[in-house]
Amino acid sequence: MAKAARTNRDAKTSGPLVRRLRDLVLPIAFGHFYERATTWLYTHDLGTLPAQAEQPRPAEH
Repeated sequence: MAKAARTNRDAKTSGPLVRRLRDLVLPIAFGHFYERATTWLYTHDLGTLPAQAEQPRPAEH
């Protein structure tokens, strides 16, 4: 199993050119798209929530 995992990992390892391109492109992409992609998380309006009815307390013994 360890040998298969190592082979799988090695197949996914990027070469030096791909790593350099990734390091150049990702900061630009995140700076451009991240805010627009996550805005809905912070601007979602739940509306008015109904008031919660008070629950009766259990009788004390």
